[in-house]
Amino acid sequence: MKYTIQFFANAHEILDFIATATSKTGLNVLLERDDGRVVLLDDPSAYMDGGRRYAFGNFTSPDLSAAFKDIDWLNRQIVLSVGNSGRLESSEGLHESSLSYSGIDERLDKQAGQMRRLLKSLTKTGIMIRNPNTGAEGLSKTLRFTEGAKAVSIQGMPLLPVAGHNRGRILS
Repeated sequence: MKYTIQFFANAHEILDFIATATSKTGLNVLLERDDGRVVLLDDPSAYMDGGRRYAFGNFTSPDLSAAFKDIDWLNRQIVLSVGNSGRLESSEGLHESSLSYSGIDERLDKQAGQMRRLLKSLTKTGIMIRNPNTGAEGLSKTLRFTEGAKAVSIQGMPLLPVAGHNRGRILS
């Protein structure tokens, strides 16, 4: 199994997802902070404290900074990347997040599937994407969104995909 799910959510929804996912899967979480430090999380309230990337797995050592930067090691984990380097919202809009799994570690396949199903159950598809330079617009059937993302989009906050200068909005 291999997947990447791109989605828009607010900080509270991501916190709830992490707490529910760890509870359902029994996995623990490493947090890569904005300052480069890596910490093993045991307190759900710390999940959004300066975090930009989370790795889900069966970790035993709290000193995994070097391993977190090793892309081969990281490819063996379930990874949640939050917004633009950990910033979900900016003056420009709500930034895209993603959940990915490379499928390299068969021991994580069951939990990776559980996390994928959980995220899909909390999100919907159907974001209108517009290129501000050309005015071209189309419906994305792959980008997902939560109710919180829908609420801020309807209020006028643009959704900012990772790639390009496109802007997204959710139709009410």
